[in-house]
Amino acid sequence: VLRQYHDKILTIGIGKNGYTFVDLPPRKKLSLADMKWELMNEKEKIAEKTRITLSLKGASNTKSTLEHFLRLVQIGAPKDYAIKLGSYIIGIIAQSRLLIDSTLITSGMMACVFSQESRKDRAKKFLSLCGWAGVYGIASAILEQGLDQIQGDLKLDFHESLSKNLQKR
Repeated sequence: VLRQYHDKILTIGIGKNGYTFVDLPPRKKLSLADMKWELMNEKEKIAEKTRITLSLKGASNTKSTLEHFLRLVQIGAPKDYAIKLGSYIIGIIAQSRLLIDSTLITSGMMACVFSQESRKDRAKKFLSLCGWAGVYGIASAILEQGLDQIQGDLKLDFHESLSKNLQKR
């Protein structure tokens, strides 16, 4: 009953004096295999349309995405981008080194806590390592802010240079 009501609601059309009901032919009941077959046929039709659309685009298929990216970099590269990019890469390497060293410092602090040395020696090593952990934390924070600044400057320079070069064309 609900299916019939649903079918009737779907068949409402606009007549001269308002809404009218139009009977639909009874639905053909499909088996699960038939449904899968129809779904596969639909996927093939969509894939065929996609292939046609992609083949009509022409020139964009001849170059790879990397070539397009490198061309954009070539067009939009500011004058001093190599220096900024190099300093950014060096900053990332330094940040990685700081992370490795701070991990070693933390493990040294844990080793001090569980070592069998005298209390005085353990405390001295532990406090020394705590000081180094603080220094490394401050250095890491400063480096993070510097990398953010360099990244923002580089991004802005690329946007400005690319916009200027594309406006000239």
